Amino acid sequence: MKKGRSNFVVTLEKRRWLSQDTYEVTFNKPEDFFFRSGQHVIFHMGGEERDYTIVSPENDSCLVFLVKEMKGGVVSKQLAGIPIGTELKMTGPGGYLVERPTQKQRVLVATGTGIAPFCSMIASGMNAAFLLYGVRNQESLHYNSLFEGTALHYIKCLSVEACMKNSSTCYDGHVTGFIKDILPVGQYEFYLCGKWDMIKDVTHVIDTRFPDANIYSEGFY
Repeated sequence: MKKGRSNFVVTLEKRRWLSQDTYEVTFNKPEDFFFRSGQHVIFHMGGEERDYTIVSPENDSCLVFLVKEMKGGVVSKQLAGIPIGTELKMTGPGGYLVERPTQKQRVLVATGTGIAPFCSMIASGMNAAFLLYGVRNQESLHYNSLFEGTALHYIKCLSVEACMKNSSTCYDGHVTGFIKDILPVGQYEFYLCGKWDMIKDVTHVIDTRFPDANIYSEGFY
């Protein structure tokens, strides 16, 4: 167990498939469990451990997680199949991708299931000037109803499927390209979550175009 974290036992209450390989799991929220939006927990299953970021807002009565079933992924496969009512050991919370006070405009950048922390942040009341959500196709876009109308500019960045013609809220390409070529000049604070390769590439672009920007990130492989 990592220092400063506590152990809990939680019960699976619901599972909801969002696409062919991505689903939500909902667990009860222990009375003595407190977290900040953007933090994650560790699930312990079959001798394996896996970090998952909390999707639900801070004041919600349950804990919701976004999971992609990975090929060869032990925990993601088990979470996809265990019966409702199963109890699991959970350790947490942890992580430092949390809201910080700022006078700058916030830009949230996510790819894939890296959207999870921003769901919790926005549902908990965080203000963002831009939310860039990078996925392959429309099917992989989750939580549109939450983001539309909350982030000032919610931009869907599609790397494979083409955007509808003349769409002002969709970008043909990766989040890196939008930040490099489209994002207006400004004073920004960036929050990045997704695969480490994306974070590395985006950080390089930010350092070049917006050298005075603050960057906070959390990645996975």
